Amino acid sequence: MDGRVLRGELNRQAIVDAALALVSEEGTLPTAQSIAARAGVAKRSLFHHFPDMESLFAHAAETQAARHWHVLQPPVPGPDLSERIAAAVQQRARLFESIGDVRRIAVRYETGSEVLADRMKESRSGLRRHVRRMLNPE
Repeated sequence: MDGRVLRGELNRQAIVDAALALVSEEGTLPTAQSIAARAGVAKRSLFHHFPDMESLFAHAAETQAARHWHVLQPPVPGPDLSERIAAAVQQRARLFESIGDVRRIAVRYETGSEVLADRMKESRSGLRRHVRRMLNPE
């Protein structure tokens, strides 16, 4: 991979990581300026990689899902209902411990952001599917 392309990819990921970290730390949606400063890039560079804040939030949501949603596993064959419920609760607890800060902000701002509203809708749907699978694996 060309050095410029690699540097661009690293900057893009640094911007996403900075956005997620700031959301978690500050409890609000960060500004483009604060994200760029945290990522160590110019604000202009942020908008080179993401045409607007909505596209940055979309990419951040995809990154968040890829990092954390793997803890929701399908049921193991054999356990009775109480064991499956316990496994589902344990998995949910691990998931929400890792995404809670960012999820709370997404919930707060979803009414004003089409991207966040879509991601929250997908998230809720995925959580419902997981519960159905855990409670009725057959």
